[in-house]
Amino acid sequence: MRVAFGLLLLLSGVNVFANSNIDTVCDHAELSVERNDCLALVDFYHSFNVKNVDIGNTWGLPVVNHWKGVTTSGGRVVEIVLDKPVLDDSFQSDSWLEGKFEDSFKLLTALHKLSINGTTYGAPLPDFWDAFPNLEWLSLSAGKAKLISSFPQSMRDLKNIRILDLGNLKIRDRFPSNWGDFATLEVLRLHDNLFYGEVDSSIVDLKKLRKLNLSFNPYLWGEFPFEILKNEVVPDVHLVESNFWGEIPDYVLDTTNPLDESALIYLDHNHFSNALSGPIHLIFQNGYYYVEMSGQTLAYNQEEHIIPITLKHNNKGNVVLAPKIKGQQSRIFIVPDEGYKVTAVSGCSGQLERNIFSVSGGQAQCNADIVFSPCEGKSCVVDFGKTNSIPNVKVESPFQGKQLSGVVQFRGWFLLPDWHQFFNNDFIHGEKTKFSIKIDDNERVYFQELDVRSDVTDAMNYTRPEGERELGWSVPIYTGDLTNGQHNLKLFNDMGVQLADVDFTVFNPKMAGKVQYISGVEKSAIVPNFPIPGHSSEIAFNVAEQSFTVVNQFDSSGKSVRSEERHFSDDGERYSDPKLRQKSSKYGDRSAAQIENPSPDRIYSGVQNMRGWFITQRDQSPTLGEFGLQDKKFSIDSGGEEKNINRNLTFHKREDVNKNFSVAGDFGWSFLWYSGSLKNGWYRADLSALEDVIYQIRFVLQEVEFLSFTPVNEFGEQVYVHSYKDEILVENFPEDGSDVKLRFDPAGQNFLIVDQLIH
Repeated sequence: MRVAFGLLLLLSGVNVFANSNIDTVCDHAELSVERNDCLALVDFYHSFNVKNVDIGNTWGLPVVNHWKGVTTSGGRVVEIVLDKPVLDDSFQSDSWLEGKFEDSFKLLTALHKLSINGTTYGAPLPDFWDAFPNLEWLSLSAGKAKLISSFPQSMRDLKNIRILDLGNLKIRDRFPSNWGDFATLEVLRLHDNLFYGEVDSSIVDLKKLRKLNLSFNPYLWGEFPFEILKNEVVPDVHLVESNFWGEIPDYVLDTTNPLDESALIYLDHNHFSNALSGPIHLIFQNGYYYVEMSGQTLAYNQEEHIIPITLKHNNKGNVVLAPKIKGQQSRIFIVPDEGYKVTAVSGCSGQLERNIFSVSGGQAQCNADIVFSPCEGKSCVVDFGKTNSIPNVKVESPFQGKQLSGVVQFRGWFLLPDWHQFFNNDFIHGEKTKFSIKIDDNERVYFQELDVRSDVTDAMNYTRPEGERELGWSVPIYTGDLTNGQHNLKLFNDMGVQLADVDFTVFNPKMAGKVQYISGVEKSAIVPNFPIPGHSSEIAFNVAEQSFTVVNQFDSSGKSVRSEERHFSDDGERYSDPKLRQKSSKYGDRSAAQIENPSPDRIYSGVQNMRGWFITQRDQSPTLGEFGLQDKKFSIDSGGEEKNINRNLTFHKREDVNKNFSVAGDFGWSFLWYSGSLKNGWYRADLSALEDVIYQIRFVLQEVEFLSFTPVNEFGEQVYVHSYKDEILVENFPEDGSDVKLRFDPAGQNFLIVDQLIH
């Protein structure tokens, strides 16, 4: 599934420094490796954009051992090492690997070492690691991962593995068990993932382990098996910002007789009840001993469970008895595996609500048996209740049975305080994953950015706690990337609990025999008795939205009611220093910022996606110097009549921008905007950023004047149109021999294409 747009049209080519020999090298008479190995490397070159780092164009030479990062032996590839280097003048900050593993990578069966740290992964981890019987070193720690992965079960076949580093790959899975299968492991790094559950005690069987890093897994919980520190090789242990609780053993805290090997032990931001107020930092003859325990939560507010509680389940999810918080009942947190739901908790007296079972008091003991069962229909959706009669979870678009067309913004909100009342770490390391969506049977896509929704919080009379800034979510989608017909959207919270399940349909017209993004086609039509009886409106095809929007309105005498009033300030009033205007940042020979909608040649009307892109890496313009551009904003000048509109930008993937500029990263921005928020007339919008944060020097990188129009009633007042029943036929669109039917969509205040007639 592609979540971001593919909409950018660039007329000139991009200078890509790729080796022209790469696609023919496998047929070279002097090729130094087996042909299958060569073919696999060529696929890897293209699928991971190796050209971004192969500055010397070494990939494509017949002597494969000379390829950057590749080592061969006996005609086979034995090592691939493309770890991200320390940046210097020859590297741009986002010039790095990005892509996914192709199935052909399995041909490299002689690999001993694979290390490609810093990569942006465009697909989940593959499950083909049993094809590499000699692999000793596997390091795939990501700079960024777009999609949630599972822990590949085939990794259990890596019988010779010594180094396993899968950091920052957004793996959402139960924490693996039976660690005895990895008896050769010396380094295990699974940090910055979404593993959940307790750490199996079998991890103590890793007798050769020197380094262990499980930090920044917010749903690893329970009592950690510290016995691993008693192994003959004492590892460095990093458990920062997870949710471990219980007591730290005396042999970890003993300053008079510390563990007899040098060690680094980081336990910051967990829930250990006996953590010391400061770190233990000992330096002795043969090394050092350091234990960091800062930032513990819950410790001051815990007490013993009133009754002994044991847990049992049928292994289709994960359950945990949370620490007892004073004044609250004992609680069992329940996380079903995807495709399953919790159907019963027996053997304990209590109440199951929102995947949390509260245990009633007055029992001598409690043996809880949790039953998970497969989902049927929409039964996996969890009801998270209401706040002041407003649902705590809402998918606004698409709603059940909605027909979509063109470019849309999937959106809604959720307010789920219960889970985070317990898991209340500050997560100083960074943002937690907020939500994920799944369309049909495609991979789940996760997101961290949420939107401000003051309308929801006002209606709920809910004041967001400090640190919880937003609760709305939105995702830009071009529905043409989906086939015409039935589809399904599932929404999950950050724990992976399913919150919503919505069926919708998609229809987009065909052009030249296939559904495609329509551009370069001008078409308009007249809609009678719209928005009020006796008036008519002109609608025109809007390329940005791939739908028809209102561009003019005529009263009963045929006179246009569209305003041409100008609402923006003069430049002299707007800019204290005229040099700050239109200092266009450049990437290569092109502007590094672009407003695509609104555009100067289109009228902005209804609810549309204001959108564009903004290359945020280090600027190359001599005018702006070598500083990074920060605090990026989209602004609309209202000419002093009302408060100017300023929107801080958050970014999503734009594969077209990445491709055309040969850059990696998230550069697209978009948000919904209703034209009725502005008086009808002309406005000026701009993209700006701080070039110098200290002195607050803000440059305008892109600027556009646009006409905003919202239909009006007989008194000239702007109106939100709630319904229009008639269908509109537009002939010869998007090409001759094709007519399309349009239907008014109140949510977007536009006319969607709902059918196509070929003649």
